Amino acid sequence: MEDCLVSREEPHCQDDDRANPKPRACSNCARLKMKCQWPAAGSARPEKMCSSRVAQLEKKLDGLVSLLASSQQMQAKRPSPLTPESPQASHIHPPPVVETLDHRVCDANITDLSNDISSDSAYLELLPGFRVTHDEASQHLYVYRHTLVPVFPFVPLLDGLSSRELYAQTPFLFWTIMSVVMPLPSTVQAEIKTWFRTYLAEHLVVQQERRLDMLQAIIIHLAWNDFPFYLEPQATPLLQLATSLVIDLRLDKAPGFCGIPHKSLLGEAWTLIGKSTSTCGLKTKVLHCPEEKRAVLGFYHISCLLSLLFRRGTQLPWSNWLAQCCDSLLEAAQYESDLYLVALIKMQHIAERAYTVLRSTDYQDQVSIVYRAPLEMAMNNARRELDNFVKTQPEVVKQNKIFWSHYHILLVRLYEPVLLMKAPSITDTDSLPAEPFQRAEALWKCVQCCSQFFEHQLTVPAGDLSAAPVTINGFTAFAIVTISRIMLLDPTADWEPALARRRLDMDKVLRRMSEHFEEADRVAQEMGRRRRIMDDGTSVFLKYSFKARWIRQWFNAKVPQEQQQQEQQPQQQLAPAAALPVTEATPDWATDFHFDENFWQELMSVYDCDFLDVSVTNAAPM
Repeated sequence: MEDCLVSREEPHCQDDDRANPKPRACSNCARLKMKCQWPAAGSARPEKMCSSRVAQLEKKLDGLVSLLASSQQMQAKRPSPLTPESPQASHIHPPPVVETLDHRVCDANITDLSNDISSDSAYLELLPGFRVTHDEASQHLYVYRHTLVPVFPFVPLLDGLSSRELYAQTPFLFWTIMSVVMPLPSTVQAEIKTWFRTYLAEHLVVQQERRLDMLQAIIIHLAWNDFPFYLEPQATPLLQLATSLVIDLRLDKAPGFCGIPHKSLLGEAWTLIGKSTSTCGLKTKVLHCPEEKRAVLGFYHISCLLSLLFRRGTQLPWSNWLAQCCDSLLEAAQYESDLYLVALIKMQHIAERAYTVLRSTDYQDQVSIVYRAPLEMAMNNARRELDNFVKTQPEVVKQNKIFWSHYHILLVRLYEPVLLMKAPSITDTDSLPAEPFQRAEALWKCVQCCSQFFEHQLTVPAGDLSAAPVTINGFTAFAIVTISRIMLLDPTADWEPALARRRLDMDKVLRRMSEHFEEADRVAQEMGRRRRIMDDGTSVFLKYSFKARWIRQWFNAKVPQEQQQQEQQPQQQLAPAAALPVTEATPDWATDFHFDENFWQELMSVYDCDFLDVSVTNAAPM
């Protein structure tokens, strides 16, 4: 570092240097391996640190101060509406004065999607094209309270809660509700789904936040955003995030339960060393609020349906705590919709208890289950329990058509495992005389339950269908798959599929279902409601209508033509000539699909349908 040292030409300076030789660099510069410049002799400045080093540090400090000042000015001008910790909600959660660089970058990744508007402004904007005023938001909240909550009562809102208050308290829940109510273009709806996943990934996974409004928002997002149930189930990651919230918020346990196992020495050990369970991380809650109880019941509702009907994921196990949540909601009677909520949850629990009695069927099992009298008695008992429970419900619950949709589909699910069972042989000495025919009776009951489900769904007004949660469309898909499997079974000694096809005219049912879906899409547009859009930009109900036509042509291609003529003859004798349907030619593509029993089982479990990427645009319009 010779080039950095100051040369001293004065004699007295040279004499002093010889008497007190200075090191080639100060201690700080030597440690940091930096160039050093000693101050002139006689300077009043102490020589503990070189002047160049001090100037550099002062310059850096000035830069940091100016950076913080400019950042605070920008945040004051553009507060973020996305996070509850944003500056516009400072009266609730004041932001810290100093933020780390990592936190600043993470927040920037979320707020880049929005135009930050203050809650006191004339309008709020989350994304380009997703903009709402407080007056419009109040109208959307009214629609949510009186149209969506009655059919999905797990996240109700107080009548006196204004849009400003909801936005100030929980902006994430506010935008989620707006996204399922407001009529938005397909591109904006796709961007909202991306924003929703990005927000959860940032705040729930990265920042490890745990809030009730996150769980409520996930439940609402799953209820009114259509996800494929059989092919490419996109809702699985969101369900896993909801599971983590339920566990971390301790909503799956009664308040006061600290997680110590029964007869465990952990609590006693902490007591002996002078610490309570609260100091060892086992903090307990005094009481769960009604909102938390509805949220955990809503998660049980969704996870139970996906697990039982579509074999997707694991459901929240039933416990006495969930039963206590139902009883406390009934006792409080805060909302009229709580009656429907409790009835729905208890009916699901009755059906779930019956399903656990039946052995799960798997197409990979080499040994088929024989349908015998104990299974018959278990199914009959579950059916009686469900029927008796439905009869005891108040009229406000019985008038809800979505309640009956759940009832009919749970009955279909009750008899659906019989499809993979076989009847005992007539010559079997261990079987009772009636056992060889009990399997056929159970299959016939399944056909009747499917028929009742379709008849009920066609009575649901198109306006109600457009506002119903996505689970109702999943029910329709499950019923169509189940009845198709029954009617295309190979004839056996105890079962004749042709008789089932005469009992339920699938051609007529699918035609009417297709028309019903088209009407639901049209009514949603006429009423100014949100038109539900798939990820590819197509309308959900129009796509369902298109699939119904596709399945109808495929089903007709599987049934021999002579059987179709025989099955249509009794109907033609009863119907007038003008009302006879025109028989359409079977397309060539429909005969190429052969869905055996193994396909149906894989479709409902872990099936990879990449090879099934066949365009249905060849389906002829009706």
